[in-house]
Amino acid sequence: MAGPLDLPLPDLPGDLSAVAATLRSRAAVLDLEGEHVRDGLAAPGWAGEAERAWSARARDRLDELERCAALHRAAAVVLDRHVEDLRRLRASLLAARELVERAVRGVA
Repeated sequence: MAGPLDLPLPDLPGDLSAVAATLRSRAAVLDLEGEHVRDGLAAPGWAGEAERAWSARARDRLDELERCAALHRAAAVVLDRHVEDLRRLRASLLAARELVERAVRGVA
């Protein structure tokens, strides 16, 4: 029979760690896209008004890619912290359960 200390402890930390890894992977892809844009800015292949217009648009895209990659990395860091908090909480709950069980065994 299950008691009040028999709490279900799902394996969320592992799942969340996978999400953090996916976010980091996506940030790396965004970085690569940014490198392609940077390469195009270095040698656009034309001059004049077309080059100025294209460069302005490319710089906007580069800024957005860098912002998005930074947000992905920041979210991954937050998830990593949350996973660590969950692990500490789980360890605390298991330690508390053990203390109570030892206390109950000592009384019985």
